[in-house]
Amino acid sequence: MIIVCPNCGGSASLEAWLNDRDWRDLVALIPRVPAQLQVRAISYLGLFRSGSRSLKPAKACKVLIGLLDLVEPGTVHWDRGETRPAPLELWAQALDAVIDRRPTALSNHNYLKHTAWEMAGPLAAKAENMVSRGSAENAEERQVEKKPRQRGCFTCGSFTPPKGCKTGHRPVSGNLMLGCGDGWTEKTASVGCLMEGLAEAIKGIPAGGEGEG
Repeated sequence: MIIVCPNCGGSASLEAWLNDRDWRDLVALIPRVPAQLQVRAISYLGLFRSGSRSLKPAKACKVLIGLLDLVEPGTVHWDRGETRPAPLELWAQALDAVIDRRPTALSNHNYLKHTAWEMAGPLAAKAENMVSRGSAENAEERQVEKKPRQRGCFTCGSFTPPKGCKTGHRPVSGNLMLGCGDGWTEKTASVGCLMEGLAEAIKGIPAGGEGEG
């Protein structure tokens, strides 16, 4: 198969190119680049040329591998700054920005990395706000859970100590409390005792009337 260069018009057999190991490695590497970045990555490779000299396939492979290492974690870190979220959409924007500025003879990915890190600032702030809001909501939920559940006296059904109560203890912490002859008690009741107390309370309710206080 003969392929023709769209720029210079030169032609060569595709098999001739693929017989070269470095070109085979480059052709195999390109599909690993996310589809959203592939066209941008080809243009980005051109920024690593020195002057008018062409970019050798071995160097192109090295550049693409370095780009993949940057993109795959989904985050970006610069110098001593924070690690910021960097989805594919952000890397696409960063590549567009770098390609538009066309810095000459790049030797590493620091220019792209710094550009992406600066662009990721709003995303980092948004993520931090979400974490802070979630922490506040969790703290509020935990505070609500810590509030003691009110339990009334199972003798009189009141949630406040009735007049004449000799102890006046208010049950706390969600423990089942069984009212005694004094109206209130600190004694923790078992389920069996609870049922007995309820049964006794029901027996004390006159037919057709309300229970005695």
